[in-house]
Amino acid sequence: MKYLIIAVCIILFFTSCGKKAEDNSSTENIPAAKFSYGNNSNQKPKENTVLIPQETEEEKQRKTEELQNQLNNMTVLEIIDLYIQKKNGGFYIENGDYKLFYVFLSHNNIEEDFGHGGYKFYSYLYIIDDNNICIESFYYSFGNHEIIGENSFVGKYYININKDNLINNYIGSNKFIENFTNIASLKTNRFSNEDLFFTIQSDTDVYVKGSLHGEKITEIKKGTKVEIIDMFYNNLNDKYPVAVRIKTENLSGWISINDVDFLKKEVKGTVNGIWLNNEVRNVIKEYGSHAVKGKIIYNSIPLKSAPNNNSELLLLMRDVEWDSDEVYIVEVSTNLDIIDGIEAAWYKIEYFKYVSEDNYDKVIGWVFGSNIEINPFIES
Repeated sequence: MKYLIIAVCIILFFTSCGKKAEDNSSTENIPAAKFSYGNNSNQKPKENTVLIPQETEEEKQRKTEELQNQLNNMTVLEIIDLYIQKKNGGFYIENGDYKLFYVFLSHNNIEEDFGHGGYKFYSYLYIIDDNNICIESFYYSFGNHEIIGENSFVGKYYININKDNLINNYIGSNKFIENFTNIASLKTNRFSNEDLFFTIQSDTDVYVKGSLHGEKITEIKKGTKVEIIDMFYNNLNDKYPVAVRIKTENLSGWISINDVDFLKKEVKGTVNGIWLNNEVRNVIKEYGSHAVKGKIIYNSIPLKSAPNNNSELLLLMRDVEWDSDEVYIVEVSTNLDIIDGIEAAWYKIEYFKYVSEDNYDKVIGWVFGSNIEINPFIES
């Protein structure tokens, strides 16, 4: 019996070994999958690339038409809301060599982004009806910064925009608004963007509208300093506006253009330095005390020890006749005086008094602005 059990175990053992050999044999006949990992045995195989089918022109056109149909059923206010939600949502107008870009901020507020120096804009948005809006853009232009005493210019754009313009611009089929009017620019009585405050010339009423009819706001007094932030024309073919919109800390409204020293007025004779005090001061600050030259006009002009008419008289200057005898302006007074009806600052100058041939004494003193002609070119 014992031998019988041993014989059975031996038979079972050889049966099991044969089965394993058969399994291994079948595995060897299956080729292994081969992967190329390059030279780096640790590199992982690349993920499978998912190919996204490109949108066809027909599909793009269909989506554009669907968007256009949705916009056609909206009012201009609802379309403006879409512009507001869109980052930098706005439109261009093209005027000659440059483009203006306007961004919607709200239903009654729009901002101009010109992107060029030398301009200051005040833009106003008006909703006409469900299908039309108007933008009025008042601007200052300050000319060449390398020249002293160039008057700033003012002008105005009137831009009419209908719903179709807004829709076409929004979907990208029309990027420029062409229905606009540019009023010819004109000279103001100021020279730099740091000096855009004007003086009320007489007590006058302030109105709600630029037509100067209807509701009055208040009265403004002579001598008040105001900003001017808009102009009103009775007719767009007129050469000059009839009213300007003024602004103070407590007030905004319209007055007659004749009641403020806004427009450039021709001055009889050579009277320089009247409005140049801030401009010359800025140039001296930026370029140094010998950046601005001047020339004494008339004879027997008083040179004072301080910037007021009651200070000590240093000497009487003669009329300078040669460019080599120009004087340097090294400082501008903070105060303005009115002498012989002319309001101006005082200018501290270096004056060379004639002693003998090739011999001059330098005298430093103050001369009133109406007695000096300022060289417009900066000695940088």
